[in-house]
Amino acid sequence: MKEIPTAKGELFRLGGDEFALLLPFNDQFRLARLCERILKTVKRPAGFSGHNLSVTCSIGCCTSAAEGWTVNDLLKSADVALREVKRSVRGTYEFFGERSESGLTLRLAAIARVLNAVAANRLFPFFQEEIDLITGRRCGFEALARIVDPDGLTVMPAEFWPAFSDPDCARAISEQILTKTLMQMQQWTELGLDYGVVGINVSEVCIRERSYADHILTELDRYDIAPGSLMIEITETVILAEGEDVVLENIRALKRAGCKIALDDFGTGYASLSHLRDYPIDYVKIDRSFIKCLPEHPENRTIVIALVQLCKSLGLKVIAEGIEDTQTASVLREMNCDVGQGFLFGSPKSASEYDVRQSPIVSSG
Repeated sequence: MKEIPTAKGELFRLGGDEFALLLPFNDQFRLARLCERILKTVKRPAGFSGHNLSVTCSIGCCTSAAEGWTVNDLLKSADVALREVKRSVRGTYEFFGERSESGLTLRLAAIARVLNAVAANRLFPFFQEEIDLITGRRCGFEALARIVDPDGLTVMPAEFWPAFSDPDCARAISEQILTKTLMQMQQWTELGLDYGVVGINVSEVCIRERSYADHILTELDRYDIAPGSLMIEITETVILAEGEDVVLENIRALKRAGCKIALDDFGTGYASLSHLRDYPIDYVKIDRSFIKCLPEHPENRTIVIALVQLCKSLGLKVIAEGIEDTQTASVLREMNCDVGQGFLFGSPKSASEYDVRQSPIVSSG
């Protein structure tokens, strides 16, 4: 973090386009007036190469709420307030308050829950089947993170999702799910079972590390798993994050080694269609929001038909997420969609609940 001294405080560049301003006063009214000045100044058009450019910014604020607050406490609280601004009305400011404090409490509780689960070895991959829509046979799995409490109850990601925004938690989740998934694949291989292709979700913080691809390939070698049996699932958000060049390098290295690459939750982010062209992608996973109620919603149907045709023209396989009924599966089959995933075919289960031999597997690609 680079510090830039100012006359009335300290200005820090946190990374990317995020900055923090630490001020020597604790007056909300004064801070609000400063935020308004900053927003007004930033919005002024700036001349560049004969063009007038304008930008906006969003600001999260926090004043010291109690004695003993550290700079780190202030930064964390201001960051929570900033996230609230971005989720609601961008281009304005918001103070850390009752709404933000609730969010911070949930985030801290989720982080503690995940770190405790990792330390106690209670974070596991649950496997959801992916089905070839033409043959009706299983062609692989997606490994999904679950916490299993000491009483045996399974904790869904919805109950600890705020922890995914914490870098340490994201790394811990990714590492434990990767290790346990590869161990399970090794066990299936040793039993002579064909499990197809297994997908794992990649966090933004991990794939932005230059050593990520090497780490994945080292672990595949450690467990004697063929790279072609592993599918790396990335979201549009990951592609658009800072450090896109590193992300692309990692994806290309994994692709060269034989790993499958999937663009997950397609259609819900802000990725350009050029990413389908420029990234070495094998599969596109259409988000469940387009698949839900597909037969009854003409708009969704039109969008999915267009997406399937686009992917086919680019030589990409299509996986439809969130299939819950036979009618939806039938409609997708008519659209020539390749693979389906959803509760119609089964919910995510622990590896011990599957007998892979009972369901013949065919290759989907």
